[in-house]
Amino acid sequence: MLSHPLALRASRSLSFALLLALVGLAPSGLAQEEAPPRVPEHELERLEALLHDLRALGPTIWEAKLARVERRIADHRARAAQLRAQIEELSAELARTEARAGAAEGELTELRALAQHVHPGELPAVSVRAKATLASDPAIQVARADAPATGAPSAESAAPAVPPAPMPTPMPAPQPVPNFAEHVLPIFEAACTVCHDDADAKGGQDLSSYEATLRGGSSGATVLAGNADGSRLYRLSAHLEEPFMPKGRSQLGARELETLKRWIDGGAPRDAAAAVAAQKAAEAAAASEGKRKEEAPAEIAGAEAELATALALDLPFHALRTAELPAPLAALAHSPIEPLLAAAGVEQILLVDARSREILGALPFPGRVTRLQFSRDGARLLAAGGDASSGGRALLFDVKSGAVVTAAKQGRDQLFAAALSPGQSLLALGGPTRRVQALRTAGGEELYELRAHGDWILGCAFSADGNYLATGDRGGAAFVWQADTGRDVSSLRGHEGALASLAFCGEANTLVTLGEDGFACGWDVERGTRTWRARVGEPPGTALSPLEDGSVLASAGKGALVRLAAKDGKPQGQPLPELGTWIASLAVSSDGRSAYAGTATGELVVVDLGERKIRARAPLVPLGNPPTSDAPRG
Repeated sequence: MLSHPLALRASRSLSFALLLALVGLAPSGLAQEEAPPRVPEHELERLEALLHDLRALGPTIWEAKLARVERRIADHRARAAQLRAQIEELSAELARTEARAGAAEGELTELRALAQHVHPGELPAVSVRAKATLASDPAIQVARADAPATGAPSAESAAPAVPPAPMPTPMPAPQPVPNFAEHVLPIFEAACTVCHDDADAKGGQDLSSYEATLRGGSSGATVLAGNADGSRLYRLSAHLEEPFMPKGRSQLGARELETLKRWIDGGAPRDAAAAVAAQKAAEAAAASEGKRKEEAPAEIAGAEAELATALALDLPFHALRTAELPAPLAALAHSPIEPLLAAAGVEQILLVDARSREILGALPFPGRVTRLQFSRDGARLLAAGGDASSGGRALLFDVKSGAVVTAAKQGRDQLFAAALSPGQSLLALGGPTRRVQALRTAGGEELYELRAHGDWILGCAFSADGNYLATGDRGGAAFVWQADTGRDVSSLRGHEGALASLAFCGEANTLVTLGEDGFACGWDVERGTRTWRARVGEPPGTALSPLEDGSVLASAGKGALVRLAAKDGKPQGQPLPELGTWIASLAVSSDGRSAYAGTATGELVVVDLGERKIRARAPLVPLGNPPTSDAPRG
């Protein structure tokens, strides 16, 4: 028997609660607890895996991330301090200006009184321009309408109306071009860098710095300066193209998208100084263009002249070497950041303005040039080739100065394959030796050597994320390797005869090969399986060039050009014009609008990929007696 008062009170409370429960009025605190929601087992496993990955991260990673955030805070606070200083300076300037305006008003009052004393009734109390302002002010008009009428007309009403001088319509001040540091980076930090910073660059895209943003991702550059509508970064953010970004979050606001678009269209300047310079250049160009159209005859003003972009090259002088006979234009490459084309000359690399096709300079090379490739940032140019006297040679040039940054040799004959890794740390070379060398660009040290090929190596390429190296040979075999270790990933065979070219396209694990049999094949390199096969044209297949949109341009036979989707090999759009001659090399402009083909007869052919027509066609290397070579042979 419960006899303690507390026990009796508890018993009565329990009985009352049970009674309420019987009639469905139990308090929420005494209601039966709900079972926890059922979560799929694979989601729990995924959570465990994520927690495991987080625990596996060493303290260095966390410290780096914390330090990065601290740097951002310091940068923002420094910028805030600058803005506060500017506000104080502007406030002081405002006070000084208002004081000067007040002093000028006092001077005006004194002068008006003096003028009326010297010439009473002869000078208007208000200037004509002031009258025009008063007449157009609605408040003053209302006041005049409410004023009582007088019998005698005023001097002002009796005088004939003087029409006010027409005031020029003020032009709206141009909006300043946004810059990365002040306007774009804060957008990225708020919405993007959780998945796209230097510690976790999903898709290879790091948006935490200016250089990394322009470098692009696994599929290449995502910002085309001056062309927001053609820039993948803007198109994904504006939900004009999938996958929509930011992933798993709402779309950027209209103001942020407008800032991003104006930044890219304005030339993607780094900071305020660069933005001002870009805006001044654009305004000067617009003024010059307007003046040109005003001064030009009507028939000229209506024509669109093709203007060459001034490229800041500071190359040492090298005489342009001529050819005794027309020779194939064996190698072409287009800069990813500016309208600059590199082309194989006679023991030279020709640097050509891609718009005007004017030769801007030449870089000497020891022998025949067979391969050309720009680095992803456009600062370096890889050239490979050679001859029987100097052997296989590869030179890495600084584009602006023409200086040789790295030099490498292989074998006793020319190289047919060469590739520079996206990070510019590795160089892959191949040729008649049937072996692939992977070298460090810093110092030229050999990292590893591959000996799986049984025939001459004709092509090699790194994937856009730098994880894979693909190589192909004259026997039609292709191999894929881990780029940093040389470990075998897959062996690919799908062509009859030699493998003419290969390139990674779109996703990092998608490889496209072109055979001399006239067929192109798509491959999943991780699985080692062929995903599609498409006919390009009559044999032989000759050249490939990937585009930023995930398609690839291929050539075969007598100048057949086909644009294929890298994911399934389907032709893209209407057929492109046939050139009528064998194509030795291909390159595509950074905006994907123009293709450049080097022919067997030495012509440079420019094809408009949008209009699908030939825009220009002419020999690039002049004919004549070649001078003595000035190419480095050491």
